[in-house]
Amino acid sequence: MQYDDETIQRQAERLNLTGREKLQQRFRTETVCNGIGAAWFPAWLRRLLDRRHPTLVPVAWIHDLEYDEGGSRLDRLKADWHFLTNGFRAAAGTYAADQLRRYAVMFDALRFFVLLRIGGAPAFRFTGAKAGKR
Repeated sequence: MQYDDETIQRQAERLNLTGREKLQQRFRTETVCNGIGAAWFPAWLRRLLDRRHPTLVPVAWIHDLEYDEGGSRLDRLKADWHFLTNGFRAAAGTYAADQLRRYAVMFDALRFFVLLRIGGAPAFRFTGAKAGKR
């Protein structure tokens, strides 16, 4: 499934995701956002993850933009934290409280958050004097 900028932006607005205003930067979204998964993942794997987790695609786009903006270790933690909280917000805004899918998406967001904290540093654009210290 291909996602376009307008669809992702509408979803982010509807779900009131943190950082949704970043999605208005069309040139950046076209060059930076690649869906769920690291840029070094094969395209087929990212497409598979997008299909498996469509609720988290806008969350991943915002996260991609925040990683591309870069900054300090604290900025990376904030970006990862936004992924987690936006993932929970997207799940709650998409599925009713009595739907198991809501909690499956929340669990997946938590799982991805842990993976980001463990292995996301190489993808983050560290800047500043302590850029090399992760």
